[in-house]
This record gives sequence, structure tokens and C-alpha cells, in this order.
Amino acid sequence: MKTLAPVFDGGTLADACDMAFDSGLIAQEKIDGVRAWLDCDTGRLTGRNSYRGSLAASFPAGCVLDGEMVKDTFHAFDLLKLNGQDVTGEPLGWRLAQLDLLNGDFLKVKWSRDCQRLAREVNERGGEGIVTKRESSPYLRGFWKRYKRELTIDCQVANVDPWKKSAEVLIDGESAGRIFGFSDSEIDAAKPGAWIEVKAMELTQNGKLRHGRFLRFRKDKEAVDRKSTRLNSSHSQQSRMPSSA
Repeated sequence: MKTLAPVFDGGTLADACDMAFDSGLIAQEKIDGVRAWLDCDTGRLTGRNSYRGSLAASFPAGCVLDGEMVKDTFHAFDLLKLNGQDVTGEPLGWRLAQLDLLNGDFLKVKWSRDCQRLAREVNERGGEGIVTKRESSPYLRGFWKRYKRELTIDCQVANVDPWKKSAEVLIDGESAGRIFGFSDSEIDAAKPGAWIEVKAMELTQNGKLRHGRFLRFRKDKEAVDRKSTRLNSSHSQQSRMPSSA
């Protein structure tokens, strides 16, 4: 195997909690880590973006697992090789059954045929989300869809494209990419420097918002900024006044 199975965005975790999922799907809890394969014979980890790593632990021989590294623990959610044999063409349900039989220094990601119930369980305890997959599918055609907890964050407008109704936004003074979802009146009001609240699927490791959408203006933060500016200006003027001595 040279390609990790692709994962597509299905919606938010809140969507999944109210969704009627098709029969034949299973759901697994989404773990917030680094996606990688684990070669159990060597302990080598291989992932996207040239990620390389290794684990010094005891794993079942002849197996390759797909999962995520979180700190020093590998969380397995699929089985790619068993006893040295490629099993990616076998149905997902069969692969998960074999994975459940393996013992080693890794954690097995929880899965369920009741996708909605798992979504609600994960949501109630503040988990990141779920991933749905077709139980009868081979590894590379599983139609994996993720449903992640949506985040909201306050940003400042850097510049506006009125034609695309989008704006580049800043987080802590650094560009976090472009966001969409403005109405005509909202894009007219979105001036550089304005504070806005944005919802997004995630903030990536390089500080970019993924699927960022405008929520509302933060007039309260703008008022604090203006008050701070007036105070700073007042202090500056006082410092320039000649002393009366």
C-alpha cells in the first residue's frame, strides 16, 4: 500500500447527531492525532506530509495498521496486512473483526453500526467527531466521511473581495486564509480591522481556517479596541506636555 484511504467532509458533529444514516455504514470515533500506517514488524510509522516515526513497543508480527498517533500511543482503526498478507481487498467488517482479535501495544478505535448513537456519545463527552465508512467496502473505496466538532473563533478582517463575498482574516495578526458566507450587506460592512466571529471545521497546523464561514460582527470587541486606542492616545499626549516646573 502506498496511499492512505481518503477521507471526505460529511458535515459537522452536530449534523451527525441528528442524521438518519444509511444501513450498511459503520462509524468510528475520530481521534485528533497524526494519521499514519504502523508496520508492526519494524515499528515504523509512515504518514502524509513526509511524516516518519517509530515506536519501540510490542506489536503482532506480520501486520500493518492504519490509525493515528497521539503522543506515544497508536490508535488503530483499520487492518491492511495480516500475517504478512495484504487484506485491503477484504470487506471492512471482516478487517475490523480481525483487528479486534489482535493484541499489542496499541489502542483500538471504538466503532459502532449505530452511527447516530456513537455521534451523540462522542458529542456529549466533548470528543472531536466520528468517521463513517461502508462496512462491505475494500480499503481504498470505503467512502470515508468525517463529521467533526465545529469551532468558532474571533478574527480580524484583513481585506475584502466584494465580488466573491469573501474576506481574508487574521488570527493573532497572522493570515488565517479566506472565509465566505457573507450577505451583500455584511460584505459591505466588513471593513479591514473589523472584528468578526467565524465558524470553521478546524484550524490547521499551519494556522489556516478550513471551510471558514462568517457568523457575526463583534462590535463589542471593536468598542474595546477603540477605548484602548483613546486611552493610549491620551497617555501619549500627556507624556508630550511640558512640565509646569
